[in-house]
Amino acid sequence: MKDYYEILGVPENASEEEIKKAFRELAKKYHPDVPGGDAEKFKEILEAYRVLSDPKLRKEYDLQRKWNTKVGFDFTPEGFTFSSDFFSDLEDYLRKVFFEEDFEDIFGSWFKKKEKRDLNIYFHLDIDLEDYYKGTQKRIFYDKEKICLNCEGTGSETKKRIICPECKGRGKISVTSSILGSFLFEERKTCSRCLGEGYIPEKICYICKGKGVEIVKTNLDVKIPSRFSSKLIFKGLGHERKNEKGDLIINLEVKANKPEIEIVNGKDVILKYKINVLDALLKEELEINYFDTKIKIKLPQEEEEVIKISKLGVFGGDLYIKISYIFPKLKKEHKEIIKKIKDEIKRKDYYASN
Repeated sequence: MKDYYEILGVPENASEEEIKKAFRELAKKYHPDVPGGDAEKFKEILEAYRVLSDPKLRKEYDLQRKWNTKVGFDFTPEGFTFSSDFFSDLEDYLRKVFFEEDFEDIFGSWFKKKEKRDLNIYFHLDIDLEDYYKGTQKRIFYDKEKICLNCEGTGSETKKRIICPECKGRGKISVTSSILGSFLFEERKTCSRCLGEGYIPEKICYICKGKGVEIVKTNLDVKIPSRFSSKLIFKGLGHERKNEKGDLIINLEVKANKPEIEIVNGKDVILKYKINVLDALLKEELEINYFDTKIKIKLPQEEEEVIKISKLGVFGGDLYIKISYIFPKLKKEHKEIIKKIKDEIKRKDYYASN
C-alpha cells in the first residue's frame, strides 16, 4: 500500500491545512505543464491528496494501513471517480485547494473557460482602388441585435428570470471525463437550455421570444480615410446584450475596376502601362500619373521588364509597373523617313551593343 503521508511529506497527524499546503507546493512543482514537471509524480500526489483531504477516505485509509489490508475501498486512481459525492467536479475541487491566481497558473490549461459570446458584427466592404488613395464615404446596411425594449433584455414578460432547472443555476452540466489517463471527473459543459447563463425567463417575452434582443435593420455612414488599413473598428456598435455591447468590424477589400490594373495577394498592385515606341525612342525617363502620385521611372531597355515601387500598393503592399510598347500605324512617307534614320544609325554604328 502506498504511503500517502510520505508522498505529501506530512506527518500522520497532519492537519487538513497542512495537507492542503503540502499538496499546493508539490502540485506547483510537479505539474506536467511546468518546466521540470512529472506527470506520473503529479498523479501520485493528486491520488494522495484526494484521499487524505477527505475525512471518510482518510479514516478508511488509516485503518487499512494500520492492519496492512486491502479490503474495502480501492484507493488507486482506477478505483476512484471524482463525482458529486466528493466534489461537484474536479475544477471545483481544485479551486477549493488553490488560490485563484495559483489555480489559473497551474490548472488553467486543463479547464476551458466559458467562451464569451461574440457580440461583434463583421461586415465585408469592397472599395475601389481610386477611393483607397483619395478616401471616400460609404453607407452600409446590416442587421443588429438590440436590447428588447419590452423585456429590457431579460427575455421575460415580467422582467424576471428564474434559475435554470437543467443546470440548477450553474450554467453548466456535468459530463464524466478522464484526466492523465487515470482519474475520472465530471467535466462541465455549457448548459444548452440557458446557454450558460444559469437563468431562464420567468415568462417568455412575446416580442423577442425569450431571447432578450430584437433584430433591427441598421445603417451607418462610414467615412473611409485615404490609404486606410484593411480593418475599421467601431466600438460599441455591434450586437447588444444586457450590460454588454460588441463592436462593428468592417473588413475592407480593395478592387481594381480598370483593365490595366490588377491586385494580387490583396495588397500588391500590378500596373500595365503602354507607351508609344516613338516616344520611348525620344526620352530616357517616363512620368506616370498614378492616382494621387507622380512616378518618374527610367525606361527599360526590354519590353515586359517589371519595375517595383515599394509601399505604393495597398495595405503596405508594392506597386509593380509592366511597360509594353505600342507600334503606331505609319504612312508611306513616315516609313521612308524612319528608313533613312535607320540607315544613318546603322552606318554610324549607333546600335546598342546588347
